[in-house]
Amino acid sequence: MSTLSPTAYATQPHAGRALVALGALGGSYWPQGHVALLQALVLLHPERAFTFGLLATAGVAMGVAGGWTLGHVVGDFIIWRLPELAGWFGILTLLQALPGLALAVLLALGFSPVPISVVAWLAGALALPLPLVVVGLGVGHGVRLLAHVWVLWRGGVRMAGWIARDWHGLTLVLSLLGLVGWLAAAYGWQVSQAPVPQTPSQLLVKQGAVQ
Repeated sequence: MSTLSPTAYATQPHAGRALVALGALGGSYWPQGHVALLQALVLLHPERAFTFGLLATAGVAMGVAGGWTLGHVVGDFIIWRLPELAGWFGILTLLQALPGLALAVLLALGFSPVPISVVAWLAGALALPLPLVVVGLGVGHGVRLLAHVWVLWRGGVRMAGWIARDWHGLTLVLSLLGLVGWLAAAYGWQVSQAPVPQTPSQLLVKQGAVQ
């Protein structure tokens, strides 16, 4: 087996450290290496399945910080100097004005099949707050990894084929449903907090009570 393959580390004594390192690369540059190693480790050592899931999540969170930094540098020195990309300012203004929306989008993207490193770079280029990005992408992708671990832990090797075939599509649908649900809940909250329109007779009664 080639030592360049992530799964080559699954039988090594330092597999846990390799998983953290690949998770960091996954969060900043190399999208899928940590997932392949995580799956191999869970199948080889199911008794430590969730420990491996947490290690991968920690590595990804560190990698997201690195990816955000690289994207921020690119955004400062390249993207914002191109007038044809000025439309990004509108997205930035919206996300900065609505941190709840930004967090929901980051959680959904972290759980989705979109490469986490791409999202980290884009978030850095848009100058979103680093703590918000690390929490949103770290939690979203961590939930995805732990769900992956749980499926393998429950079903073993027979579920590996199902994951390869259907996992990306399922998590994409779930992430979109979660985002739409959050938007619907946020809209409902805003509507519930809006003042109730009053009829002219109600306004006259209120004015008379004041007088």
